[in-house]
Amino acid sequence: MFLLCFFALAQVGHSFHRSSHFGRRRAEEVAFADTDLCLAINELVSDQYFEELIETIGELGSNDKTEGEVASAVGAWCHERAARRRLGEISAQEEWQIYESEMESVKPGDRSGLTMRHWANSTGFENRRNQRRMGENVPSTLWMQCVGYAYAASKMIEAGQTNGAASFIVNNRGLGGDRVNGCAAIVNSVNYGIDHGFVEGVAFNDDMAVMTLPDEGLVAQLGLQSVVLSAATVYVVLHKCISYTALAAIV
Repeated sequence: MFLLCFFALAQVGHSFHRSSHFGRRRAEEVAFADTDLCLAINELVSDQYFEELIETIGELGSNDKTEGEVASAVGAWCHERAARRRLGEISAQEEWQIYESEMESVKPGDRSGLTMRHWANSTGFENRRNQRRMGENVPSTLWMQCVGYAYAASKMIEAGQTNGAASFIVNNRGLGGDRVNGCAAIVNSVNYGIDHGFVEGVAFNDDMAVMTLPDEGLVAQLGLQSVVLSAATVYVVLHKCISYTALAAIV
């Protein structure tokens, strides 16, 4: 296992996130929702898997197996949450509007220059955590993004690639900002891994990570959607998360 160090904590910019998957959402809005999602996943791991992960640290082979199993479990949990959000049959735009309206009371009044670490340590998020409401009403697009990242992380763990899991575990019961560091370790490692061919069968095409010819079981497990690129049908594993790029990782 490897620990990732972080530096150059920059501001979350005010440029638009141009992916059609999120519409023309501001990068700040997506990053704020990613912070909420990150803290919700940390709560799940802390409640259900932390002790098991800690117990296997140092056991040759055992920790990677456990980390892979937890990554898969997180993916299944995120898929379930995405399905719940979709039951209401509302549009993605309406999901974001509902979420942003709800979160106005959580966001600090003056958000200029604030980062995901600041938000995660804020009183608003701390209250939300105490009320066990982390991740509530996060749009289904982000829950499905979690499914894809959990799958890719599990494949990197299985292949023995640096994957950020150790940093996630170490930071799991820290302050909100520490937990954001752990999420950054996973997301940035997966982005790097896909870019460099470390996730078998998955490659980036612009902001989408896609695969060809997955088996039917995997399509159902990950909720994969097909798209046509250059006259070829491929399946979208995830839409690239850029919220954590301000947290630069040294592997």
